[in-house]
Amino acid sequence: MDEADRLLRTANMRYNAGRYDDAVSYARRAFDEFFKLLGSDAGETIDCRGRLSEYLRLAGHLKEATEVSRTQVIICFRAYGERSLSLQTARLQLAACLRADKAYEEAEALCRKALKECVEDFGADGPDAMSARQALTVVLSESGRYSEAIKEGTILLELQRQRNMGDTWDSVLATRTNLAADYVNQGLLEIGEKELRSILEVRIKRDGPDHPDTLNVESWLGNCLRDQKRLDDSLPILRKVWEKSVQALGQNHPRTLKSCFDLATIEFLNGNKEEAIKLLRSTAELSRIHLGPQHSTTMAVQQALEMVQ
Repeated sequence: MDEADRLLRTANMRYNAGRYDDAVSYARRAFDEFFKLLGSDAGETIDCRGRLSEYLRLAGHLKEATEVSRTQVIICFRAYGERSLSLQTARLQLAACLRADKAYEEAEALCRKALKECVEDFGADGPDAMSARQALTVVLSESGRYSEAIKEGTILLELQRQRNMGDTWDSVLATRTNLAADYVNQGLLEIGEKELRSILEVRIKRDGPDHPDTLNVESWLGNCLRDQKRLDDSLPILRKVWEKSVQALGQNHPRTLKSCFDLATIEFLNGNKEEAIKLLRSTAELSRIHLGPQHSTTMAVQQALEMVQ
């Protein structure tokens, strides 16, 4: 057990550092140890399988992540029962893998099933029901159904506030940020900008200007301004986000690589093609090494590079 625990702790550290392929490698070894010692249905094995699925998804190994998650659903059903929270968690994890693989219809069905059962068992404002609604909102958003995502996100925010969650709570800030992003994607840019500036003010006061979550909101604001053709306002924000991300997270972290991609995009739109290509080449190489060739960021950067060269 000591070796399995050590391997899983190492996997979690690699995950926190954004080194997802390394996290997968250690989580596989940890899972093999737990499985050998305790069997497939033990709580420790189930927990490790869940983490392995998440790391596989983040590393871009979507087919395997989905297979592992389907197994997790079966095991949780067998071990804990049809209406258990562990089964609902496994369903939402499978939905995340399907969403990442653009299998939106099945992902939505799983989220709606989990939401319905959690509402029936624990109420609409229960933590697990709200997690299921959040997962549903993300599926709707990523499938381009922004108006539906806004509707569900608004319901979620109202439920959070009914539970006396203030605007400085992490869950409330996450919901507000997702809502603002949906406004931007829906083309409601002025509403999105106003909400992002409000969230950014809270984040700076609570977490500081260099915190990764603050930078995430600032990144959305920069992209919102870009979509409004306010390139001179957008460029310094996106450049600052990238520079601070390098300092806070390191140049190889997924968020840093995404911020570099955003900066390259705005540089290209501003007519700085050589600088854009330089940034894209660097990001493509680092993404390939640290995120893997199948990761969504790696593929998006490579596609953009091929288009501008």
